[in-house]
Amino acid sequence: MRKFNRATIAAIAVAAGMSVTLVASATPTITTPAAAAVAQSASATYTCTTNTAGYCTVAHTAGVIPDAVLVTPLLPAITSVDQLTATTFRVRFVRAIAANGTVTPLTGLRSFYARVDWTPGQPSPSPSVSPIPSPSPSPDTSTSPSPSASPTPSPSPTAGDFPNATNTGVPDGVTLTTYTGPCTITVANTTIDSKNINCDLNIRAAGVTIIRSRIHGQIDTTEGTTAGLWLQDSEVINGKRAACQCVGSDHFVMLRVEVIGGNRGVYCRLDCTVQDSWIHGTDLQPMQHASAVRVEQHATIRHNTLACDWTAITDPQIGCSADLTGYPDFAPITHNTITGNLFVANPTGFGYCAYGGGTGGKPYSGDPANATFIVFTGNVFQRGSSNLCGAYGPVTDFIAGRAGSVWSGNVWDNGGTVNPA
Repeated sequence: MRKFNRATIAAIAVAAGMSVTLVASATPTITTPAAAAVAQSASATYTCTTNTAGYCTVAHTAGVIPDAVLVTPLLPAITSVDQLTATTFRVRFVRAIAANGTVTPLTGLRSFYARVDWTPGQPSPSPSVSPIPSPSPSPDTSTSPSPSASPTPSPSPTAGDFPNATNTGVPDGVTLTTYTGPCTITVANTTIDSKNINCDLNIRAAGVTIIRSRIHGQIDTTEGTTAGLWLQDSEVINGKRAACQCVGSDHFVMLRVEVIGGNRGVYCRLDCTVQDSWIHGTDLQPMQHASAVRVEQHATIRHNTLACDWTAITDPQIGCSADLTGYPDFAPITHNTITGNLFVANPTGFGYCAYGGGTGGKPYSGDPANATFIVFTGNVFQRGSSNLCGAYGPVTDFIAGRAGSVWSGNVWDNGGTVNPA
């Protein structure tokens, strides 16, 4: 929401227990990031032959490592993208992902639509460790030009670069009109642009795009299908309500989105990217536990401000669990990349700022895939009044030494290395 004045921003920051720079600071100021280069995108239909594991590699023309590659299969499949280079990307096709994390690859000739987004002249990010999700928006001719991804942030962002009221949400100057379309979207490649939406949106089709809009409700994609969403330069606003995830849960991309309220800002169950977004304003009913983001499998959480900022705790059954959680309740926690984010301190609201997936005593805690390929790099943790981000520390249940897991370059907001508990 970009129309806040300086006093309002300060009031929000104080309520969240942080300075207006979004880090603890003796001289609070807000620094707006310098204007980025204009992002580019190119779309095409591809055909490739997958191997026995369901993978194929195809060429693109960006000339730099893309900010995002978004795939929509032409026949039903679950897809993911990894191994991004300046000339190629790899796609995987699978039929299903079982509760234990195993998959059934789809082999042979496959056709799919893909959009590649990149930023000319920007430093290319390192190749992705975990896949980027599958929704692929394709706006119809009656709407404005399709959105394009913002550049990937540098590994060690400064405080003023983090998402906040000045650089997320509906851009200044955009006039919103009332949305009169369906709240359950079943038509593929639907685009919603510059709308004020007063209902929960149920996404039941591939390639749905929502840009420059304000949603008073939650957005839900269909679990276990190829329904997918691209959400950009928008706001999702909720108050207290039962089981509100605000945005979730499969095959979606969020760019420069402000999420306010609910007991869970974003739920990344399977294949999602959340980037350059501000998630805050937690609002709870009795018996609810909360997080800014909850992840399960194949989530990329990149350069966001994550704040589970509820502090009105009246009993142990209500409150925040962490800014970012991932528990093996319903599936193994695996292939999640968390990079370049600001974890906002809440010493009176939770024990730790982040969970690493290795929580014991859960149904999938003993699964061999659990707590594998968990990557935390270049994140900044606020110290807060406890000096530990949470009441007990910055992170728990990250298991070093598990296959593919990395902890590197994570620092405190006032300097010094953060080590996992």
